[in-house]
Amino acid sequence: LLGKLGQYPLALDYFQRAIDYSRESSNDEPSLMAMYHLEIGRIYYSQTNHSHAREHFQHALEYQQKSSTYDRRRLEEIRHYLSRVCA
Repeated sequence: LLGKLGQYPLALDYFQRAIDYSRESSNDEPSLMAMYHLEIGRIYYSQTNHSHAREHFQHALEYQQKSSTYDRRRLEEIRHYLSRVCA
């Protein structure tokens, strides 16, 4: 939501805090980590910072593939963005 409102630095900070907290608490559930990295990637993508976006989309893909819950829609979305930043 913050990204949609143009508050990109604040949104990035919140998602990075979520990642850090998940790692520190040993609760780095792959599907949540995938979502956090996907959201960060989207923000960087909207800012045309494709190198940072690609990095986070790749992390999102790695985490989503480790997840015990199969989410076809999220995988397709991650792959879609990766195809755009890797072209």
